[in-house]
Amino acid sequence: MGQGEEAPEAFLHMMSNWYTEYIRANPNAQPPPPPPIPQPASVAPQVVEVVRREKPPVDKIRKQGAEEFRTSKDDDPERAKF
Repeated sequence: MGQGEEAPEAFLHMMSNWYTEYIRANPNAQPPPPPPIPQPASVAPQVVEVVRREKPPVDKIRKQGAEEFRTSKDDDPERAKF
């Protein structure tokens, strides 16, 4: 074993001995709970998913007879809103 490997090995040995002694002195001690399982982080925010579900696909809108609307800054705002 190299010098860098001796310290972790000695630490693990010391902790193992300590735990063994602890269990002997405290026979009713319960083992520690397992560490929590890390959950993968969501890539896209939940809000984006909600918006996508609420907007119908363009194909469905066109099947209902909707026409494409284009405007320019010179058009009447009330008509564009309608």
